[in-house]
Amino acid sequence: MIAPLRIVFITGFAHTQGTYFRWHNWAIGLKELGHHVSVYAIEKDNASKGRLEKRDGIDYHILPSSRGQSIFDHNSHPLNLLKAFFYPLPPADVYHIIQPFPISALRGLWNRKNAKLLVYDWDDLWYGGLIGSENSGDPFYKRIATWAIKKTEQFMPSKADAVTVCGSYLEQKAIDRGAKVTQKIYNGFWEESISRNKQEVRKQMGFNENDFYFGFMGRTTEELDWCFDVLRQQEDANVKLALCGMNTALYEPFKKEFQDRVLFLGQLSPKEAKDFACAIDCGLLPLEDNDFNKSRFPIKFAEYLSSGANVICSDVGEVAYLGRNFQGILFAGTTREAWKDAILDFIKLKNEGSIQLPIPTQIAEKLDWRVICKELEFFYMINIDKKRHLLYKTPDLSLL
Repeated sequence: MIAPLRIVFITGFAHTQGTYFRWHNWAIGLKELGHHVSVYAIEKDNASKGRLEKRDGIDYHILPSSRGQSIFDHNSHPLNLLKAFFYPLPPADVYHIIQPFPISALRGLWNRKNAKLLVYDWDDLWYGGLIGSENSGDPFYKRIATWAIKKTEQFMPSKADAVTVCGSYLEQKAIDRGAKVTQKIYNGFWEESISRNKQEVRKQMGFNENDFYFGFMGRTTEELDWCFDVLRQQEDANVKLALCGMNTALYEPFKKEFQDRVLFLGQLSPKEAKDFACAIDCGLLPLEDNDFNKSRFPIKFAEYLSSGANVICSDVGEVAYLGRNFQGILFAGTTREAWKDAILDFIKLKNEGSIQLPIPTQIAEKLDWRVICKELEFFYMINIDKKRHLLYKTPDLSLL
């Protein structure tokens, strides 16, 4: 029997967006395995007070952010860093630093003597990916934040005892930057979410019963315009596009042209997002061929497939590699033109009735959060043991 581990996730924010759904689902899964998990974060909003919250049984220790965010981003704010240094982390078996934010990285490094294992999770390429280089025309706070993230992203792979990533692209970058040990840990879904009644969910969310819905959800919307290609390529009024996750301003440029064929649901709760994935017929995952998309493993990939929806996915990043193991996915090359061609191919196959549907139980074997958390548990255990042996092994006296 495995002895329970004390695990601390150290994060740069606490709001429910993006990578939150990676570490939070890890925390739930590890807690189910019997481990003691807590999250130490800092609030982005400087109007909020520090607090302790219970979220799905997980303790969230949230520091308040400091004023002056027109000068410093909250993740690189000097006063926030001081707060983090003087707000102690508890002794633990594992400190797992999430993303290359100075507030979380420096906090973990400062307290590392209190943990048996220090792990760094790198799930997106930030500098040169999600954010560009420092631009002299940017506001001061943005230039400082960009520089700080750049430096943190460069040194953290070598400073940590081990690095978790979500795909081969960042795994190789971590190795190139001195990572001692790496492990791919994917983003998944909870298997019980596949049992919902599709027609009931569609009715609740306002989907028309007899229409065919392509769907896209998420806040990373650089390729949002690509999603509307499903309507440009198909004039059938019963073929529609459902959108959620982005704010209204991003949808406004398309509203006049497509409003009769678009169901726009705005920003949804995590539960509603699962319902959305259940309601659509085909999930869209357009990924421009760039370094940021090569580094990612979008959570929507597993959510779409686990709900029984087909997926049209660009042939970019780890999802393109892993997706070869599952049926129900149509890969759409690496360009916008190839994406448009794939849409036409999908429509043709749909009209012929020859579309293969995903098999949710097959996907669960690889991407159920419980499976993923077992992999993470093993990774922690093996590396704690390895570090213990390195620290306490008997010296070779023959070398003296």
